[in-house]
Amino acid sequence: MSRTPAYDLAPTPVARKLLELYMRDLGLTEEPPGSNKGPQIKKFLDGWKGRYGIRYAKGARWCGLCCEYLAREAYDALGITPCPLDRWHSLGGSSNWIFWAQKFGALLTPAEVLPGDVAVIYRPDDPQTEANEEQGHVCVVALPFEGGKVVSLDGNRNQKVDWGERPVEKFTAFVRLPT
Repeated sequence: MSRTPAYDLAPTPVARKLLELYMRDLGLTEEPPGSNKGPQIKKFLDGWKGRYGIRYAKGARWCGLCCEYLAREAYDALGITPCPLDRWHSLGGSSNWIFWAQKFGALLTPAEVLPGDVAVIYRPDDPQTEANEEQGHVCVVALPFEGGKVVSLDGNRNQKVDWGERPVEKFTAFVRLPT
């Protein structure tokens, strides 16, 4: 099934650009599969304009790195400087997205979420989490909530940039990128 994000519902130009950039990168894949590295995803591991250098060279879970990279690229493409994300060292992990959003007043309730907002799962050491479930993940909401589901664009989903779909209650936080 072919999907298109709800660009027209994005709350800000940054959110719309972020959706466009995820769509551009849809299908970028790890090599070898399951390695969290490879030439197609190297840019996310290096960070925007090489900010992380070789820090993640051996591979890292890259969903948050992908989101940070594409958000920084969106700000740059729109000429927004300084980038509001510069106020935090790294947004590679799901907990970092939550801490950043708390510090800068960017958290949303599920009722406020629109396409282009960041969605975060953070459940460290949760005994209710099954072995095959995500304990941490960062993605971008692509479509309005329907039937209690979040349809998203994700880095490191099925070892590539791909569409995702999860129940709303799986998410710990939602974040609106400032302009």
